[in-house]
Amino acid sequence: MLLLLLAAALATTPAQERQVPEFRADLALIRLDVSAVDRAGRPVAGLRAEDFRVTEDGRPVAITYFEAVEAAFVDPQLADEDRVEPAVPARRRIFLLVDAGAMSRGQMIRARDGAVRFVHDRAQPGDWVRIVNLFTGGAWDGRIPEDRFRLEMAARALDSGGSLWADARSALGGIEERFESGGDGEPTEAETQGRFLSMFSQASGLLGTLETLLVQLGGLEGRKAVVLISPGFPQLRGLDRRLEHVATLARDAAAAVYFVDSAGFDGLMPEPGRALPPAFESAWNRSGGAQDLAEATGGFTSRFSNALAPALARVGAEMRTYYVLGYVPNRPDDGRFHDVRVRADVEGVRVRTKKGYLAGGRRR
Repeated sequence: MLLLLLAAALATTPAQERQVPEFRADLALIRLDVSAVDRAGRPVAGLRAEDFRVTEDGRPVAITYFEAVEAAFVDPQLADEDRVEPAVPARRRIFLLVDAGAMSRGQMIRARDGAVRFVHDRAQPGDWVRIVNLFTGGAWDGRIPEDRFRLEMAARALDSGGSLWADARSALGGIEERFESGGDGEPTEAETQGRFLSMFSQASGLLGTLETLLVQLGGLEGRKAVVLISPGFPQLRGLDRRLEHVATLARDAAAAVYFVDSAGFDGLMPEPGRALPPAFESAWNRSGGAQDLAEATGGFTSRFSNALAPALARVGAEMRTYYVLGYVPNRPDDGRFHDVRVRADVEGVRVRTKKGYLAGGRRR
């Protein structure tokens, strides 16, 4: 159902928005959308092609295409939205995927507040925003500014219901319940295996949804942000190849996946009689896979904050100021995953882009 809802939104996009991207003059060209930020995470404008260095599998490659995208921020509180001209085809598409099924009540409130504040304060004229509740499959979309109020109301209505992954979780949970716990309240090997299978099913299902979405986004112009608001999922064996595939699709679609951890400070306070667990170790054990997902696609991870709005504001800022680099790869299509690294020769500037690509796939 969720995939149908995602597809429906794209199917109803006006025909003029579904045009083939212009960046196809050279089919051998590898295209990278690159975020450049300072130490505070703010986008850096004004960089030139010579400020960047690109390597593929450790070997330098020559940049043959360069574009700097810089758009000013329009404060919705100051803008006269009643006088905005009729909307032009949106060049920025922002998906807020809210994993309500995995959240506590407090986390759900944080996610709802962050989504509301983003739509109200940070979504820009011309942006196309879609809010998806992964718990229920409910989805709402619209353009800014025409649909800002409706999207705010949809964000305020976000809540938990039945999880998209409920069937897999309940089935595997039934297996776990057949076993007694181990000594001292510790889980048995069978319980541990059941929990692993449940987490693997959840992560695989989520990655499958993202793969389908990224394929559909590949035919639309402009940059896209897919924001996963969730407690995340752990780093599980066997998912590495899937992440490589998602990274390739994200590059083809000019999209980045961002992981905004809804857990905030939850779990950082120790239980009575127990020592304080290392914060980063606990967060990694719980959501290392989601962090890997963001890193592989050129997004970022935001953790340890009970206010999610600042992270969403950073996503919006990166959608307005970024760079597009292109190069011809050193090697022909060989079906292998090629590691891509980009750095900026400017002090204090950090850059992010896709982890790489699978050769032989569709290119833009």
